[in-house]
Amino acid sequence: MPNTAHLQQLARTVPATIPKLESPFPAQIHPLAAEVQQQTTKWVLEQGLLSEARRKAFLDYNYTLLIARCYPYASVERLQIISDWNAWLFELDDQCDEARIGHDPQALARLHQRLGAVIRGATVAADEPLLVTALADIMGRMRALAPLAWFEVFTQQVDDYFIGNQWEAHNRLYSIIPSEIEYLHYRKFTSAVAIYIAFIEFMNASYLTADERQSIDLRNLQNWTNLVLSLCNDLVSVKKELRQGDWHNYGAIVALKRGMSIPEALEIVANEHNHCIQQFITTTTQLKNCSVALQKVLNGMMTLMRGNYDWSDITSRYATKLTELSYAA
Repeated sequence: MPNTAHLQQLARTVPATIPKLESPFPAQIHPLAAEVQQQTTKWVLEQGLLSEARRKAFLDYNYTLLIARCYPYASVERLQIISDWNAWLFELDDQCDEARIGHDPQALARLHQRLGAVIRGATVAADEPLLVTALADIMGRMRALAPLAWFEVFTQQVDDYFIGNQWEAHNRLYSIIPSEIEYLHYRKFTSAVAIYIAFIEFMNASYLTADERQSIDLRNLQNWTNLVLSLCNDLVSVKKELRQGDWHNYGAIVALKRGMSIPEALEIVANEHNHCIQQFITTTTQLKNCSVALQKVLNGMMTLMRGNYDWSDITSRYATKLTELSYAA
């Protein structure tokens, strides 16, 4: 079991740029990104989630820009809701990763139980934790626009995200380094990407049928999209996480389990990322007779992958930058 000092030593071996990643999708951005960013900053301050001392860092992270790049086609009302959600989720994620609760699976489970109840419509008292009251505000606005069938999908994806965070907390408490297979299984939960794939329908106000949701091809495409975003995030965040003494990163897991250097491990992660991109492209080109709603979801997943790349390269949240991407012509 590596100690914090060893992980921090590994962090010093992370190269300044990561291996080249494929991203053959066009870059886009919502034209009202700046206005939505201003409103989200105002919202997090009003909700008490952000102190004035942390305001500059919050603005430098550009969380709204991630949403504006991933959903450039959304109405302003829907974009604002998901921008606020995104800021809320990053705050929750930081508490899980960096604060004491991230090492206490039982305390984390209690928090998640309460948050899950709020998502399902539970009444919230004014004196509850700020994360709870802020979530209630978001859910009120989201429920007013979302059909029940979609909301059930969204709720399940959030439940899976909570399960993944509790798994990480259990590993931290007992100093468990998971296998590569186990890590990748739970990474699809901890990344929260499935939630953001579900948001494509909400942002379009165009929803899949039950049969379309069960399509094997669609599930494979969702899986590859999830892995693409998850592996990209692991590449840009590996230095940050190792500095914090956290090994929940695919590059770190590969290096520790295979006894190789961090640069060698990152090459493996990048190759897996690019393989998933190619699998996604191959499958989409073979799909025939897609409904309008399904085509919007397919296009949305491409935009989601590219939007995440572009945001990851400019945000100050991570210490590692992307090398030149294989941009679409």
